[in-house]
Amino acid sequence: MEIERKYLIKDIPFEPDSYDKKEIIQCYLNPVQKGIERRVRKKGEKFYYTEKSFGDLIREEKEHEINKEEFENLLSEKINNPIYKTRYIIPFNNYTIELDIYQKQLRGLITADVEFNSLEESNQFNPPHWFGKEITYEKKYKNFILASLEKYNSDY
Repeated sequence: MEIERKYLIKDIPFEPDSYDKKEIIQCYLNPVQKGIERRVRKKGEKFYYTEKSFGDLIREEKEHEINKEEFENLLSEKINNPIYKTRYIIPFNNYTIELDIYQKQLRGLITADVEFNSLEESNQFNPPHWFGKEITYEKKYKNFILASLEKYNSDY
């Protein structure tokens, strides 16, 4: 199970390149089961296949590593645009912030995700001052939906 809150970021008050980062390419695939989204992801030099339940704050997630050939074969099932982003891993108190700076058709979009061990922990979380609006419950900011955009606009 994944418990995650997501925020929109307008300004980053530090240099993100001072943190660990990975280049990510992810594609969403034809669903094989109702209520489940499927994706493949290249993260650095590794490849992953993921299935996630639909939802907002709490979602079921199954992910495993695959090889490059499996990744390339699964791309034939992609249903929309690939998402390109740079993910920075930022420690914050007892949490890890995943800061995503999107590229290509989503250039201008920056989000931050924080995962939690429990719903209670999620409810007690106080985000840092530079976090913007919480978008956990806004469907239009789900990566599955973002992948269908031709171009991101900050008025989105």
